[in-house]
Amino acid sequence: MGTYCERIAPPPTLCADFDEGDPSAVLVDGKLEAFAGAAMGTGTRALGMTTSKSAPASLRVDIPATGGTQGRQILSRTLSASMTHVKIAFDLHVEAVAPALLQVITLGGLEMGGAEPYKLNLALEATDAGALPLYVTEVFHADGGSYTFNQFLTSASVPLKTWTRLTLDVTFQASGGGTMVVGIGEPPTVVLSRPTRPDLLGPPTLTLDLFTTSPGITVHYDDYVVVAQP
Repeated sequence: MGTYCERIAPPPTLCADFDEGDPSAVLVDGKLEAFAGAAMGTGTRALGMTTSKSAPASLRVDIPATGGTQGRQILSRTLSASMTHVKIAFDLHVEAVAPALLQVITLGGLEMGGAEPYKLNLALEATDAGALPLYVTEVFHADGGSYTFNQFLTSASVPLKTWTRLTLDVTFQASGGGTMVVGIGEPPTVVLSRPTRPDLLGPPTLTLDLFTTSPGITVHYDDYVVVAQP
């Protein structure tokens, strides 16, 4: 039968089900390759064998509360060509989180290069409730080091200790009219739709990017799928 990724036809642009024995393994157009990995501050990433959406494994990322003032663990892959449509979907299981007032934890998304780099991420608010509000964060970096940060609250929350499918569907158009659409569940229910910056085109970098300035979170990722179109 093959793994989750091997069963998808036609093969997506990127797919990672973390069932190959290597937490950095990713299928690129159906061929087994590797994510680039990076870290900042405290934290670890490894195969998670205690819970998964598609057996036997998931990607476990842990940023412990005792490790410092911030932590970041990144897996990334830059595509070889410009894209005008990128759809990202993955399953998320939040095992534990330390509540922190107004603290937003990024989960991953995409980055675009150019003169003014652009980042778009799904994110959660670290509340003490049983479900964590779902956001989108948007960052424009301009020349000279300045940047603009936007944060958009969706109409959904992600429950603790439950697998939840998240989708970020982004369209870029040089002539204007680009959109970002956030979905939850399978099939996805739309929980946010709004314009993106219309003038940013270029090879995107896709990321699983767990980042917090208030450590104390453990999450599992699984069945990460990206479909990109030029």
